[in-house]
Parts: sequence; structure tokens; C-alpha cells
Amino acid sequence: MYKSALGALALSLSLGLAVGAAGAQTQQRTASSASAPASSPTDGIQTYGSQKAATEVPSNGGNPNPTAAPAATTNAAPASAPKSKTDKADTKTASAAVGTNAKTTDGAAAPARPKRKPDEMLPVQASKPMVSTKLGWQTFEDYITLKQGQDQIPLTMTVTNSGYQSLVLHLNGSKLATEKDFKTNTLAMQMAGALAVGDNKFVIQAFGKPGSKVSWTLETPRAVITDIQPTTKGVANKVTISGRNFAKTIAGDQVQVGAKWATVLSGDSRKVLVTLPTGLSGKQKVVVLAGGFASKPYEYELKAAPVVTGLDFVSAPPGQAIIIMGSGFSPVAKDNIATIGGVPATITSCTPTQLNVVIPEMYYPQWNVPVVVKIGTAESNKNIMINIQTRVIPNDGAGEM
Repeated sequence: MYKSALGALALSLSLGLAVGAAGAQTQQRTASSASAPASSPTDGIQTYGSQKAATEVPSNGGNPNPTAAPAATTNAAPASAPKSKTDKADTKTASAAVGTNAKTTDGAAAPARPKRKPDEMLPVQASKPMVSTKLGWQTFEDYITLKQGQDQIPLTMTVTNSGYQSLVLHLNGSKLATEKDFKTNTLAMQMAGALAVGDNKFVIQAFGKPGSKVSWTLETPRAVITDIQPTTKGVANKVTISGRNFAKTIAGDQVQVGAKWATVLSGDSRKVLVTLPTGLSGKQKVVVLAGGFASKPYEYELKAAPVVTGLDFVSAPPGQAIIIMGSGFSPVAKDNIATIGGVPATITSCTPTQLNVVIPEMYYPQWNVPVVVKIGTAESNKNIMINIQTRVIPNDGAGEM
């Protein structure tokens, strides 16, 4: 008798659990089917102003933040579940990979590598808020307009959603993103290469309650100059400007030195090779304009072209020591190149205003031979002459004897 009663009780409990599970599954399916919007856009770009609006509030209760994390399901692991040994090992490995617990070979903690501050972002273009006027799908059309060269610079587009439950973004007729791409209320997209010079059509299809808003901004990081090599240079010399956030081709870059423009020869997003302008000397501010957006100035020293004003002899033979007088010479002998009639002369000593040289072996007699001093590719005037002959005549200002 007792065995029969226990059997009946077990059968009753089994039936009750089965009925409860079936009811839970039915309730879960019902909740799932109620979460989708009453209508949804097709993949093509259309206007939904005439479409019938949804007559019921979506299952999230009109939550203005539809991207919030969903509630945990019955299959989710308990929040307080202890971590396994494997989890702990993985955590330690990840920490070591990012340098949190990094150590040197002798056991001492390695110094933390300083993080570079994010580059300053400059606005390129921004939209006005696009506001929903009803519960249902709506289409907003806008244009992203780029100037010449701006298609060559890094561009970041950020779309900000406030209240819309579903969004579909199109650029120039192609789907760009959907609500699945929004992990938070903002979606940042790298647009380099996706936008062309001129107008680019940008369409947003949105579903949400009245008052929902969506907007977008387009920004670029400011170009940054980190180095110029060589550190100082004569005018008309080529220099390499290093940094970041430059245009990917020279079509988007301009370089200003002082009040003049340099000639851009080649370059990419991190380096630009230019020929410096003439007519400048001393410390100058160098600016790289990427897509028309200027970097902060970088100070660079330009050496003025050397100037030859006279010689201590008007006539001398090969092998004779003479003094070249002038200004803008380098105090480092190897930086100066002195030529007489195009033939390099040996420099024995130098100051910024005087070079002591030896006339090279060359054909003589020759008259009115130019004496030129060059630093890099910047060279002096060619109006100072010397006669190459056997008789030595000091230049005492009294003329030839």
C-alpha cells in the first residue's frame, strides 16, 4: 500500500515538472516574438513616412537605451560562481601580456611604459539632431562634404543615438551599419578611403518613439611633427619631416616654413620629404597642413646661404694660402666647401666670417676665376674673382704694381 502511494506521488511530481517546463518555454517564445519592431526597413533606401506606424510599444517598454545589456537568461552561469584554476591562469597570462605584472630578468619590476596622450581631434563636419516625430520607421537624409585633400587624411565618424531602438546607416547607397554594431549609444567608424571629395549621401533609417534623437560628427586627429632631419639645414636643401596623422599621399599635404611654402616631394601618413624655400634663415616655425588642418608649429633652424665679400689676394699661384672673407660660414670646417674655378680648395681653418684655404693645383695663368663657398646645396654669390698666375700680388687696395 505504501509502495503504491509513493509511486503515485512520484508520478504526480513528474507530471507537474513537465507541465511547468512547457509553460516556461511557451512564455519565453512569447516574450521573444514581442521584442521586434512592428515594421522594419528593407535593405534598400526608402522613405517610410507613409508606412503604418506600430500600434504597440516594443517589448523593451520604450527603453531609450535599447543597446543596454539584456537580462540574464535561465541558462546563464551564477554571478557568484567561483573561477576555475584555468580561469586564474588565463587571468595571470593576460596581465603579464599587458605589462601589469611584467618583471625584468633579475626579478625586479619593469618600469611601466608611459602611454601617449590621445591626439587632439579637430572637427570636420557635424549634423544637427534628427528627432523622431512619431512611433515608427523614419528616414533622414544628409550629406557629408569633403574639401580637396580631406579624402587623404584619417577621418573618424561618430554616430550618437538617444532613444532609437533600431538604426540602419547607408553611405552612398551601400549599407554602412545597423543597430547590431552599436555596443553603446555611440558608434565610431574609421572613414578613411570611404569618403570622396565633394558630397557623400548619408541616410539614417530609424525606429523609435517620439523624441528619439540621432546625430553624427566627422573628426580628424591633428597632424603632429615629432622630428625634422637633418636638425639644421641650408636653404634649398631637402629635409624629412617625421610625425603622424599626415595625409596618406602628397595630394593632401602642404608644408609651411616661416611665411613661405616648401615643395612637397613625397610622403605618407608618417613622413614627408620637402625642399625648403629660399630666402629664409635662422629659427623658423614649420607647420604641416594635412587636408587643410594645421599641426602645431615645430621650431627648425635654417642656415643662411654663405656670402663671400673679398679675398686677401687678387692674384696667386696654385698652392698659395689665401683668406676668403665673408659671412654665414660654418665654424666646422667639414661643413664648408670652397671652390676656386670649380676645383675644391683645402680648408685649413675657419670661423663664421673667414676661411683659410689653399689654392688647388690647376691650370694657370687664368683670369677672373670665381671663388665660391657652399654649405650643403646653399652656395654663395659668384662675383668675387681671383687671378691664377705665378706672380703673387697682395690685395692691399692700391692695385697691381
